[in-house]
Amino acid sequence: IAEFIDYLSVKKSTYNMFFTSDSNIKVLQESLNPKLFYILSNYEIRIPPLREHKEDIPLLSDYFSKQLSKLKIKIPENILNVFLEYDWPGNIRELKNTIEYSFAKLEGNNYTLSKKLLPEPLKNVFAKMSVVEGGSYLFKKSFDELMDDFEYDLLTKALKVANGNMAKAARLLKLTERKIGYKISNHNIEPKKFKIK
Repeated sequence: IAEFIDYLSVKKSTYNMFFTSDSNIKVLQESLNPKLFYILSNYEIRIPPLREHKEDIPLLSDYFSKQLSKLKIKIPENILNVFLEYDWPGNIRELKNTIEYSFAKLEGNNYTLSKKLLPEPLKNVFAKMSVVEGGSYLFKKSFDELMDDFEYDLLTKALKVANGNMAKAARLLKLTERKIGYKISNHNIEPKKFKIK
């Protein structure tokens, strides 16, 4: 770095250089060589995290949906509500990756995103949103969506108690192993994730 700075001070050249960082200016000032810091900090452009402009999420979701697939894949209101509730620590890239991940799990002629297609952090948001504002959110869902959520929660709770053992989870829910296997597959649940090592 020192040689690079000395070189710039001797030979005049024009450079367009852009540097990005998740750290704030104060943290960078403490960690970088002072000369390099002042060269880089002439102009600071702060890009706010996605959680600070959630009103853009529906528009971004629609944009990524069209960018990632030529199919008319629908992101329903209940999924958008989850997107709006989530804090997105990975910012816009995480939103894009989430939509791409969910699209990859679509099967057959089903072109509508549902809870079971989302990554685990987004699925967890459903539990926190089950009842808000006296239950108004709850009734924005269809009966089938509510039953689907209820079944998913039952299956995951049984698998946790059974330490990921499908046979034991089936006995807890009084289901045959074949039937619980079908339901687990339908919800894209991975039993091994519930096994405590």
